[in-house]
Amino acid sequence: MLISIIVSIYNGENTLRKCLDSLVMQSGKEYEIILVDDGSSDTSGQICDIYAEKYGFISVIHQQNGGLSSARKAGYHIAKGDYLMFFDCDDYVSSELIEVLKENINRSYPDLILYDYYLVKENGERVRRKLNVSSELINNYCADVFAINSIASGWNPEKEPYLTGFVWTRCIKRKILSDKMFISERECYTEDVLFNIELSCNISSIVYIEQPLYYYCVTDNSLTNRYRNNMWNMLLFRQKWITDYCEKHHLTSRATSRLERSWWSAIMMGFDNACNSVSVQSSVEEMRRIRQNQSTISCIESVKKQRSILPRNDKIKLILIAFRLYYIYYFLKHFWNKSV
Repeated sequence: MLISIIVSIYNGENTLRKCLDSLVMQSGKEYEIILVDDGSSDTSGQICDIYAEKYGFISVIHQQNGGLSSARKAGYHIAKGDYLMFFDCDDYVSSELIEVLKENINRSYPDLILYDYYLVKENGERVRRKLNVSSELINNYCADVFAINSIASGWNPEKEPYLTGFVWTRCIKRKILSDKMFISERECYTEDVLFNIELSCNISSIVYIEQPLYYYCVTDNSLTNRYRNNMWNMLLFRQKWITDYCEKHHLTSRATSRLERSWWSAIMMGFDNACNSVSVQSSVEEMRRIRQNQSTISCIESVKKQRSILPRNDKIKLILIAFRLYYIYYFLKHFWNKSV
């Protein structure tokens, strides 16, 4: 078995069939599909069973709800493929996916294959997204560069490549994976970032395919507009993990710009999430708590030194956060949301 495709599913009855149809229509039979029904309360589990009965290369796991990382880990444990891929049931793939991957695997058997994707908007519009992969990683792989490039874009994104953390843009050799890489999204926001950083030490070769093979579907009611009660704690977990990793691997001095940018992004995400709370007052209270955090205070001082090269919206947010203008931040955030 060459490739195992693991699809994590939770209440995806409206999109699951399109996802599975795109997978079962691939050319060649050197792949398996593992569907992990993560405690769905809709008909997703039944849909999985129907497809598994029809296609012999599909297997199904039904488990109690444990979250995305738990579902991925469950699929990883039973996968038979030399290479693994992790997809979401909201999305679908190119009809050429397996064929293109097989060609590249058979050519050099790399540890990791990266590829571009389409962002599919709710109105059906497709926007091509090209990965910002440095030639240094492709021509002369370095674990430190991979890890640093996975943290954040730094203050100069044109000069500092950022390797987006989306796991579904990767085809990964099984032998470089381990259980510890599957960090729960209930502990960490954007846990894929940590997955990729952890992966960096095990890679020796990368192939980058400049072709969109995945269709990432987003809706107007996606995560950016949904309040998460423990968002700030999850962001702190992420930042501490990244900081500790850099210290352990002696990367801190080389990653200073990216670490600062990552902290600043976390603060803005925390404030933006607070604005989605149930009331203005609860939003302001949460923003005040984030602002009082010592890491926030230190980061603001660092960001002030970079303000001349900040994007316009970042400059505005810096002023509002630095001077504790919480109500203005709240109403401005909602104005921006309506104008998008």
